[in-house]
Amino acid sequence: MTRVAKWLVVAALALTLGLHWAVLQSAAWVGMAVKFSQDSSFGVALGKTFDGQHPCQLCKFVENGKKSAPKDEFSKVSLKLDGLCAPAAWTLTSPQISTDASPAPLFLTARFLAPPVPPPRAV
Repeated sequence: MTRVAKWLVVAALALTLGLHWAVLQSAAWVGMAVKFSQDSSFGVALGKTFDGQHPCQLCKFVENGKKSAPKDEFSKVSLKLDGLCAPAAWTLTSPQISTDASPAPLFLTARFLAPPVPPPRAV
């Protein structure tokens, strides 16, 4: 596929998933934060941006667009797969630990061979 075709597929997928609303809303929030921070501190500006009491025109546009977007019909369909597999009875049990089994003792052995003299060279 060519580069343009790949970008068209990505754009179509993004529009299908509704990512354009998220991009527009993010742009609106950034613009609001910048606008409100010119008059007050950054913390107060962020509070005004996300409190929902001071929406901008772009926020209102996104809200109306989300409401008027067609609903996904597939999400309303409930798939029932009960007939395909029988319900299994699952029980949780704790692992059984034997009390007479003790771990093998760990013996550290000394190295019996001396290192090679002269040391090997890296090739």
